[in-house]
Amino acid sequence: MRQGTFFRLLITTIVASLTISCASTRIVSSWKDIHHTENLDKVLVVGLSSNEGRRRLFEDTLASQIQKNGVEAVPSHIILPTATEFEREQLEPAIESKGFDAVIVSRLVGVERERRFIPPSGFVGHHRHPHYNSFYAFYSHTYPVVYSPGYLVDDTIVSLETNLYNLEGDSDNLIWAIMSETINPDNVNREIRDISEIIVNALAKDGLI
Repeated sequence: MRQGTFFRLLITTIVASLTISCASTRIVSSWKDIHHTENLDKVLVVGLSSNEGRRRLFEDTLASQIQKNGVEAVPSHIILPTATEFEREQLEPAIESKGFDAVIVSRLVGVERERRFIPPSGFVGHHRHPHYNSFYAFYSHTYPVVYSPGYLVDDTIVSLETNLYNLEGDSDNLIWAIMSETINPDNVNREIRDISEIIVNALAKDGLI
């Protein structure tokens, strides 16, 4: 193998591996109560997690993103300092006394591992011709081609459920929900920031903030 060809193959492989390892988050399903048309005024942000540090980080980040849209948002760890399970008799007075009109709750619903096949690809060098109308044109076009064989990669898929409940009056009904997936999360701070932005963008798109 020529040295130039080897280096092109090496670069192609490195770029492909970096692309595959990068995390990405997307919404896979969503729902909204079409009868609810009012914007939110004051929202309690709840992250259900046994990891207190991540709970606080998530709630603070999501509350900050919501506030950027002109809606008051309060992390639940401010009024419910620990992640201990509370009964309704404890939750209701703590929430109602603060005047929230809605509560948004996010929780991890699953972590799956999936194997997928990356198909082979070719990399064409600098001598590129649009037509194969002669041997020399064909040879010049194809000799720099670098072939990268297919291979298997293992993906980690993290699913997060986010629900919004209306607290006005005597109601605590579900009015909005999304399910999101993050593929290959590798940085907690970045993933929390990204999913918070996605949640807030979806809320804005659906006319809730």
